[in-house]
Amino acid sequence: LAFFRDEEEEGLGSKEFAKTWEKGKFAIVMEPTDLKIASKHWGSFELIVEIKGKEAHGAFPERGINAIERAFELYRELKKLNLNINPLKINGGSEEYIIPYFCKIKFEIFLKPEEKISDYLKKVEIVRNFGEYEIDHAYEGYISGEVVKYLEEAIRLANLPVYYTEMKSWTDALNLKDRFDVVVWGPGELETCHTKEEKIKIEDIKKAWEILNCLNSLLSFKKKPR
Repeated sequence: LAFFRDEEEEGLGSKEFAKTWEKGKFAIVMEPTDLKIASKHWGSFELIVEIKGKEAHGAFPERGINAIERAFELYRELKKLNLNINPLKINGGSEEYIIPYFCKIKFEIFLKPEEKISDYLKKVEIVRNFGEYEIDHAYEGYISGEVVKYLEEAIRLANLPVYYTEMKSWTDALNLKDRFDVVVWGPGELETCHTKEEKIKIEDIKKAWEILNCLNSLLSFKKKPR
């Protein structure tokens, strides 16, 4: 059982664990999947763009180049590429009555488990027409292996139904996938996480405990899953 720090930022805990921990073959990263097995994990990367325009008095927009408008135009162009894209943060303009000459916008672009970052870098080259950009927090997805069979068997031993889902959010599993056969699973619903609606059912925590108990017994006796 490992507890990782920095899970919501750089994932430094899981990075260090993957480099230094030599035991074990399988891993389960507990994240809210509504007790469904997330055997397919999406990748993603952040696209951060700095857009420069031209200042003008606020009453004369035609005399300037509005950097915020340019950011909107960029978003529309990226949407035309049928990307799984999500604008996360935008910063531009000021309290002064002038046309914004600078805007910084951060997008997250999602990759399906089988997709490569290199393919997307070619797609987003149009960003050069709008400003300088950088790629950050880039991770490719993956598909879990044999570990899924063990988790399936543990769920059945707990007399619970087996369901599947996909994990679209970043998790520590992306830092572990090159060292372990890893799957994401746990109680709670991801859709409401990080919001005021975030919650978890006590009943689901009890189910998770029972499943983990069955998994521990299964691995302790070194039984192969059916």
